[in-house]
Amino acid sequence: MDLMRMRQEMERSGKLQQVEKLAGSEDVAAAVQALDPVALAQAKNSKDPAVMKAVLEQLLSTDAGKRLAEKVKAAMEHG
Repeated sequence: MDLMRMRQEMERSGKLQQVEKLAGSEDVAAAVQALDPVALAQAKNSKDPAVMKAVLEQLLSTDAGKRLAEKVKAAMEHG
């Protein structure tokens, strides 16, 4: 599924609004603070999936990242 079609499906189901609401949450702010800014910049500019994977692993190793992942999962399951 391409990203545009995924976005349209999320908009239609109301899940996009839930995820956008999470984007402004304290958990996102805390998770971003826990990330290495250099690694985050590298992931943003890299097309290497290993770089993004390393940042996601770092994110999910934090309490805020784990909370955020659970909230995103719940939004996707119960949208």
